[in-house]
Amino acid sequence: GKGVDRGIALTVALGIVAGSAIGAGLYWWNRLRSRSRSRDRFAPGKVSQAGISTAAKVKMDFLGKYESVCSLPREKLHRIADDFARRMKDGLEEENQMLKMLPSFVDKMPTGKESGTFLAIDLGGSNVRVVKVSLSQGNVTEVVACENPIPHKFMVGTTAQLF
Repeated sequence: GKGVDRGIALTVALGIVAGSAIGAGLYWWNRLRSRSRSRDRFAPGKVSQAGISTAAKVKMDFLGKYESVCSLPREKLHRIADDFARRMKDGLEEENQMLKMLPSFVDKMPTGKESGTFLAIDLGGSNVRVVKVSLSQGNVTEVVACENPIPHKFMVGTTAQLF
């Protein structure tokens, strides 16, 4: 039914958002750490008995402090995720909610073997992006993209006014 579809949509959306945020955070954390390590092999400074330069230790201490500031207890992460899911649900059900949501009617996931021309529309907070992708046997053969700002009068209006 409709409730089950919304529940699945909310779960998928939350997974995508959380996975993207976590993935991006981990990517940058690891990139900072690896850059720090690779540069410090040649960095000037005293070398400790453990073989770590003073400069490397300062950078690793900085990263450790940054990590502690960004870390959240699991319970708090669950509360944030639950609140986000509730606000997405509210945005799908009613106008003028904190999160403005539009239902997505994706009925199946891609297999990687698609062929043909596909359109994607991304209606973000301040821009609308339209992308045409042509695929042949799962390979991208053409991409045409366009991005335009959404006029302010439509951003503060209702869904009916936007469309």
